[in-house]
Amino acid sequence: MKIISAILFGVSIVTRANTVSPPAKIRFSKSRLTHIFNLRDQEIFKVFTDVAATPEEGSELSDFTYSMKPLNGALEDFDLDLSLTAENLGAASKNVGFSGKAAFEGKDFTFSGPIKSFEMKYALDKKYNHDHKYEAWVMQEQPVIIDIQEADLKVEGADLTP
Repeated sequence: MKIISAILFGVSIVTRANTVSPPAKIRFSKSRLTHIFNLRDQEIFKVFTDVAATPEEGSELSDFTYSMKPLNGALEDFDLDLSLTAENLGAASKNVGFSGKAAFEGKDFTFSGPIKSFEMKYALDKKYNHDHKYEAWVMQEQPVIIDIQEADLKVEGADLTP
C-alpha cells in the first residue's frame, strides 16, 4: 500500500509500506520543532483558566476557582522550555504563577503566588507489537507537576491560619 504524507514542517515524505512493516521514521530539526511548539504553547493557559476545584468534603472552603498565568511578560510572549531528550521529553517553566478566588466560612478571599516549577513530561518506553512483529518506541504521559511553596502563597480577604 502506498502512503503519501502531506507537507509537514517543511518536510515531505513518500514511502512504500506493507501493513506488516514498522512505521516510517522521520527526523526533525530541534530548532524548527521548538519554534513551531513555541508558536502555540500559550494555549496551556486556556486549559488552566478559571478552573473550578472541589474542596474536600467537610471543608470550610467553597466556590474555589484558579487560573495560571505568566509571572513576567505578556501572554503572547510566553514560551515553555521544550526538552527533546530521551531522558526528558516534555516542557517546563519557572515563569508561571497562579491566582484565584474562593470563600472560607462564607467570606470571599483571593489568593495568588508563583509556581516554583511547572512540568509536563512523557516517558519513552519500548513496546513490542505482536501483530506486526516489531518493537516500537511509545510515549507515556507522566503526571503534570505543579510545585507551589506554601510560603509563597499570598491570601487577601481571609485568615486561613489554624
